[in-house]
Amino acid sequence: MKKARVGLLSPILFPAALLPLISPEARAADWPQFRGPNAAGVSEESELPVKFGPEEGVAWSTPLPAGISSPAVVGKRIYLTGLREKELLTIALDRETGMVLWERRAPAEKIEEVHPTSNPAASTPAADGARAVVFFGSYGLLAYDPEGKELWRLPLGPFKNPFGEASSPIIAGDLVLLNCDQDVGSFLLAADKVTGKERWRTERPGFPRGFATPVIWEADGRRQVVVAGTLR
Repeated sequence: MKKARVGLLSPILFPAALLPLISPEARAADWPQFRGPNAAGVSEESELPVKFGPEEGVAWSTPLPAGISSPAVVGKRIYLTGLREKELLTIALDRETGMVLWERRAPAEKIEEVHPTSNPAASTPAADGARAVVFFGSYGLLAYDPEGKELWRLPLGPFKNPFGEASSPIIAGDLVLLNCDQDVGSFLLAADKVTGKERWRTERPGFPRGFATPVIWEADGRRQVVVAGTLR
C-alpha cells in the first residue's frame, strides 16, 4: 500500500500528498471542510507562498496511509482520513509540527467497492473546533472531539454505487449535512451535530450516482441547502 505524505505549505492548494499551510507566525485562517468555507474554494488570505516542493517552503512532512480526502484545518488540529490495509482511519495531526496525535478506526464490517482511481477514504472531514465529522461509504458518519473521543456514530448504507461514495459532509449551524446520491435511493441527510441523530432526510430519486458536496446559499433572509446532481 502506497503512503501519502502530508506537508506544511499554503492554505489554498490541497494536493493528494501535501497539506499546505503557512508558518506558525503568519498562520492562515481555518479551512474547515472540503474546498474551505462553504465549499467555495476561495481563501481571503493574502501574500501566500506560490512556490513549494520537497526542498522548498516545507515546514514539516508526515507519512500517512493512502487516501484521497482533503485535510480539514481548524485551530491547532488537522483532520483527514486514510486506508491502511483494511482499516478506515480518521487521523488528527498537530498543525504546527505535523505530529500524528491520534488515529481512530471506523467500525466498518466490509470495505465498499470503489473505482480504481478512487479510494474508500475519499470524503473530506468537516470540523468546527468542538468536533470533527467524517464519512465513509463503507460505514456512515462518525464524530470525534479534538482529543479523539468518539462523540457519536450514525451508520448509513450500504450504498448502491459501484464507484464508491465520495461526497463530503459539511457543518452548517447545528446540522451536519451529507449528500448521499447513488444508483437507486439517493437522499440528502441532516443530522444533529451534537448528538448525531437524524433531523431530516430529503429523498432525491431523480439524481443517481453523484458526488457533490452541499453548499449553503443565503438569499432574502433565508438559508438554503444547494447540491448539484445528475438527472436520470
